[in-house]
Amino acid sequence: MATANDVLYCAQQWIGYSRWDDPEPGTVFGRWYAKLVDDSYFGESGIPYCAMLTSYCLDWAGVTAAGIPGAYVPWILSANSDAERLVANEDAQPGDLVMFDWQGDGIADHIGIVEENHPDEGWMQTIEGNTSSGSGGSQSNGGGVYRRARNYNSIIGVARPYYETQEEEDDMLTDHQDMLLATIYEQVTGTYDPTGRGISLCDHDHIKWIGKQCADNADYIKAVDAKLDKVLEKLGN
Repeated sequence: MATANDVLYCAQQWIGYSRWDDPEPGTVFGRWYAKLVDDSYFGESGIPYCAMLTSYCLDWAGVTAAGIPGAYVPWILSANSDAERLVANEDAQPGDLVMFDWQGDGIADHIGIVEENHPDEGWMQTIEGNTSSGSGGSQSNGGGVYRRARNYNSIIGVARPYYETQEEEDDMLTDHQDMLLATIYEQVTGTYDPTGRGISLCDHDHIKWIGKQCADNADYIKAVDAKLDKVLEKLGN
């Protein structure tokens, strides 16, 4: 299951990266995105990469999000608004995407990933690409990947990627277990019909051969018995 921790793990590994120290043109994230969209422009030097770092980490973790992959922050904000994936600043969680409006003109200038949220104090800890290590440099084109503290008043939107919840994962696992147990029960009782033609599995020659092998293997028989006990227990519940 892809989680917010996976996205944050990826972002954390890149803290300290600087495009100024990159031996190749552009940035790691720009070159990756250029190949992804088949457009060399994004791999050139000087191209802002905050959204491409965000896209890179989500892709690395196998997580999808509205507007991602993307390189233009206003479009990512619009896509998440259309998809109804925006959440209040106070409800932001680690792994959410946070977008900033430095000029207060209603246009998203920059994007990062929420690492911590402190609603009682009105700020978030983020990991951002193409920013500066402090308030003295450019916040949207500083060239580095840094952990930052951002006040709510600079935030224009927070978007939640499509993370699977633990409840959804448990439901999927339960459904899989139910199907597996039912199949085992049908196989043991000879009622399993994989062909859908109404032919008992025990009537198939290869199944008869498998049955003979099972009869010759006491350990396998014990294992089948144990599975059957679980099936019966499951059915009894």
